[in-house]
Amino acid sequence: MKRKICCTMLIGLAMLGMVACSKDEMSSDIDYGVGTNSQNVEIPATTLEAIDEAKFVAMKENDDFKYVVFDNHIEIIEYIGIDKTVEIPAEIDGLFVRRISGLFRLDESDITDIVIPESVISIKESELYVFNKNATNIEIPSSVVELDANSLFKTTWYNNIDEEYCMVGDGILIKCSLMDANATSIKYPDGVKKMYALTWQNLGIPSKNKDDESANKLREIIIPEGCEEIEVFYALATVADGKKIENIVIPNSVKRISRKCFESTKWLDDFKDEFVIFEHCDYSLALALS
Repeated sequence: MKRKICCTMLIGLAMLGMVACSKDEMSSDIDYGVGTNSQNVEIPATTLEAIDEAKFVAMKENDDFKYVVFDNHIEIIEYIGIDKTVEIPAEIDGLFVRRISGLFRLDESDITDIVIPESVISIKESELYVFNKNATNIEIPSSVVELDANSLFKTTWYNNIDEEYCMVGDGILIKCSLMDANATSIKYPDGVKKMYALTWQNLGIPSKNKDDESANKLREIIIPEGCEEIEVFYALATVADGKKIENIVIPNSVKRISRKCFESTKWLDDFKDEFVIFEHCDYSLALALS
């Protein structure tokens, strides 16, 4: 038996003090990358579809980077320079750099700064690491709409983030300060388009008290309207007391939820059907909840 669940819509908290990495106002336009950057280069709009469908031209390298030339953009695949600051150019060979899929063969190096230009809309880790552990400063511009690089979570920069909410790129929430351990309901702020973390603890969810179950107060988690993806690699129940999570509010804007994200929560276990399907999600992605 299959059951469709219509999720509740929510207007979340007003955005609270964002860190410097998310100063730019979030945009919901379909085209990304419009504007200029520190290199004073005017950057035209593009889309993920445009770069995903681009035609391969050649593999090249210069003194600092190995890269792939496509008919409409450049993709950086490795850093081969010697500077401790990696400043990726907005343009190479007359084409804009739109994607970074790798920089380092090892995740430990003496690189301290990684600066990404406004031309980049996709950071999608492939065979190499995009970020290294010793990086203390990482600049991810508001043009980035796709972030899929687990090496980010191991960096010194990430581990030192202590702001209430840290968003990078175009509304990508990557870390929150630990929330009130006595809270029964937790709401995430407006403006979040993607939630991206290794664990829910990185997103502020307090750890369960194994010695005193009565101390585990959390009952509800509210995802804000406008959020499109929830990508957390370890299940919520590995951090919180899943047996007590009775309600998870997921708005209609959500199109993707990572596998096992809400596994072993009371909220999910209460659905006795074979599948849990969110009618606004792509079918195959919605099945990942079960």
